[in-house]
Amino acid sequence: PRCDVPDHDEGTREVVDCDCLANEDCSCDVHCRPGTFLISGMEGERRCTTKDGIPVWSKPLPICVPFCSPPLDQMKALDISECKKPCTAMKNEHDEAARQTC
Repeated sequence: PRCDVPDHDEGTREVVDCDCLANEDCSCDVHCRPGTFLISGMEGERRCTTKDGIPVWSKPLPICVPFCSPPLDQMKALDISECKKPCTAMKNEHDEAARQTC
């Protein structure tokens, strides 16, 4: 049996060489794309194993969200005093399409 190839989760994850058979050598690597931030799960290599005869990945997949950089002050025309740190974009729970908002 094969593990399902992890999806790219709306373009937030890099998925490399993850077409794996259970309990075989495979170098599946899943990590957050540049411009995103890890909020749960684990980045890195993982193995395809079996649990109760069902193929599963050895570690939880990373959940990654984009982050928004602080805006420029447009030559001091904008007050950005409350925007000193990057913020993470969270999925809007009330939107069926789960659009990302910041």
